[in-house]
Amino acid sequence: IPAAALLSARMLGIVPRPGLDLGSLGAPGCALWIDNQSAASTLMLGGPTATATVQIPNELSLLGVTVIAQGVSLVPGVNALGIETTNQNVLFLGNS
Repeated sequence: IPAAALLSARMLGIVPRPGLDLGSLGAPGCALWIDNQSAASTLMLGGPTATATVQIPNELSLLGVTVIAQGVSLVPGVNALGIETTNQNVLFLGNS
């Protein structure tokens, strides 16, 4: 989370998407990797760091599910859109 961030969100989804380039909206180098219809978001205040825990139940029905995580921060002046995004973090729930 950038030190100048006013607000940040952690997004979790289960439907990966090709990176939606946010450069044309004024955030060059930023992309959205999570399908907003499958996402759950948690708002986080403060910075420059935040910690959140996600509990995943030990259920056989979750084998093979892919979980995608991404952070988005509102940072005035960083670019024309005023946001920064993280890269995607992917977790495959498998039987290893």
